[in-house]
Amino acid sequence: MTQIGIVGCGAIGKALIQAAQSGKLSAPIAGVTSRSEETARDFLASFKNPPPYRSLEELIGRADLVVEAAGGGIVAELAKKVFAARK
Repeated sequence: MTQIGIVGCGAIGKALIQAAQSGKLSAPIAGVTSRSEETARDFLASFKNPPPYRSLEELIGRADLVVEAAGGGIVAELAKKVFAARK
């Protein structure tokens, strides 16, 4: 099954994580990363079985599909790294 990596833990990232936790999103989450690590870890800790917080490099390495939910400022650099990893 395709594992999803989520970059960003704002409104969209949180909605994706909540959907996965509730079963509405059937793909497992390989991990989450965010520019605000502490805030993301606090949010993830609210779940019984949260996805792991990972560095961007580890997230790209473990995910089959990377979802950008961090905002436009990161798109170009993220795309380079994700495409270089053939994701």
